[in-house]
Amino acid sequence: MKSFIAFSKKEFIEYLRTYKLFISIMIFLILGFLNPISAKYLPEIVSLVMPEGVMNIPTPTVLDSWTQFFKNVPQMGLIIFLIVFGGIVANELHKGTLINMLSKGLPRHTVVLSKFITISLVWTFCYYLSFAITFLYNLLFWTDTSVYCLFASVSFVWLFGLLMISFIILGSILTKNMAGGLLLAGLAYVISMIISIFETLAQYSPIYLTNQNLALLTKSVSLTDFIPSIGLTVIIIIINIFLSMSIFNKADILLPHKTELEKWSVVACDQYTSQPSYWERVKKNVGGAPSSLNIIYPEAFLSEGEKRISEINRTMDKYIADGVFKEYKNCLIYIERTLSGERRRRGIIGAADLEEYDFAKGSHSAIRATEGTVLERIPPRVKIRENAPLELPHAILLINDEKDAVFSAVVRGEKLYDFELMEGGGHLEGWLIQNADEVIGLLDSYAGTAKDGLAYAVGDGNHSLATAKTCWENLKCGLGAAERGSHPARYCLTEIENIHDGALEFEPIHRAVFGVTLADALEKLKGFYKTSETAADGAQRICYVQGETEGEIYVTNPPSNLTVGTLQKFIDSMGWQVDYIHGGDEVRRLAREENAVGFLLPAPSKNELFETVIKDGALPRKTFSMGEANDLEAKKIK
Repeated sequence: MKSFIAFSKKEFIEYLRTYKLFISIMIFLILGFLNPISAKYLPEIVSLVMPEGVMNIPTPTVLDSWTQFFKNVPQMGLIIFLIVFGGIVANELHKGTLINMLSKGLPRHTVVLSKFITISLVWTFCYYLSFAITFLYNLLFWTDTSVYCLFASVSFVWLFGLLMISFIILGSILTKNMAGGLLLAGLAYVISMIISIFETLAQYSPIYLTNQNLALLTKSVSLTDFIPSIGLTVIIIIINIFLSMSIFNKADILLPHKTELEKWSVVACDQYTSQPSYWERVKKNVGGAPSSLNIIYPEAFLSEGEKRISEINRTMDKYIADGVFKEYKNCLIYIERTLSGERRRRGIIGAADLEEYDFAKGSHSAIRATEGTVLERIPPRVKIRENAPLELPHAILLINDEKDAVFSAVVRGEKLYDFELMEGGGHLEGWLIQNADEVIGLLDSYAGTAKDGLAYAVGDGNHSLATAKTCWENLKCGLGAAERGSHPARYCLTEIENIHDGALEFEPIHRAVFGVTLADALEKLKGFYKTSETAADGAQRICYVQGETEGEIYVTNPPSNLTVGTLQKFIDSMGWQVDYIHGGDEVRRLAREENAVGFLLPAPSKNELFETVIKDGALPRKTFSMGEANDLEAKKIK
């Protein structure tokens, strides 16, 4: 609250120094005088400029004065007001002053709420000042000043002004310039006008609040007629304010404390699904030590069902009670993962807003899936997550930051961990980020200029993210508006990586199918697609292996731009048991089994990922891999 009050004081001082407050007051003062004066003396003015008898103007009444008020203030007054305050966010972003304040610990929600409330207070004062002047002059000019539902009619225009202010702030944040805020407000106004054309929808349009005021004064409409537009306007204002908050933010992160980190950190649960021996080896290595192995559900053992899930939840509770974790409040963590060849892959751990994520194909959300989501895989994962007190995701979000502005700005603070990952997974180091708010500010700036609104592409862990989204959608139905904004389940712990990082390499995910011979698989493939034994223009090469036999076949009429999409469509149609494999050697090993066939795929180009997602939507599932993600971090979700 102290930071809110301090920042609000700063805002009002800024309004005084830049004369925004004086300009606004002066405009609405003038309008307040003009409304009754122009109505009262219109006959005299007309008589001075036109011959007698040409135009007969009825004797003015107080209703004429209010007609002038509802014409001048919502149009001329509000438009000028929005222009005056249109750059209130964009100017600070452009000058860098806002990022400086954020880097000193000022919460981003404080900035957004403070700006909205202070501008709204100025609007309220100026608007009702104009109303008061008009009202007082009406008392002076006319003896009969009674008007039906005057204050309600006036307040509807005030509410519409708040709506336009919320669009100005949202547009400024998204586009980082004044024009963007004004354009978004203008677009909202035009859409409202279009909706109002349709009789059945007119009452739901926010513009109804400004174009039916006189009808209310004359009792042509009733107060109840305004309820739909009031309700929708309030909802849109709330949504705009929430959207103005960060997509990616700080999180309360739990790290294992006084624990053997090499035994704690294991690979993601969807790895080595056809190799239970790998997981048995890990279990033996871990022994009785605390480990994430005991609070995740390796998909190699999904047949164990509800019993395993219950045990996972009990272990999570035990780890929390035993003090296994140390909590780092409201932070970001910078990590470096040393890979083979001494490559160092960088990441930032924080919380992604699930309201900004949509895994549906064709989505235009800020966070989008890069691969197709298998809906059948979500319910079992929901069962694991819905009663879990901890979150241990392995989701990686990619940013398309060609200049590397975000990561180059990171200032390392306290070092949190430095250890070798098990099973040759590499080396992992992590630091608290000192300038977390500055980094978030840069991420917001990046997101505001993202092509097609695609700020973050899911590089790994899409089904984990989709599960978190499903759980949140199920949960939020029973929450109030305030709870929805701050509930921990609304946010998912994720890692951000720059797709242009030199150490980030996309590896293909190969396929192994079971219960079929190579001859039968090739025969069915030739029957499913038009194929050739030799390369041709536009053809896609599919490599196959069974036992010691390796070869290739070309699909000359591929339905997908990617070879993996063409192959996946064929495999799905066959209904075979399929496994998704990292590494060609492992595919060859599995293909030595009886009635098993391996398909080897080329690596996709990471530089085309964002453009492909924008143009074609989500890629086929298991299109690529970003290596073995060894997870360490956790977050409370309940």
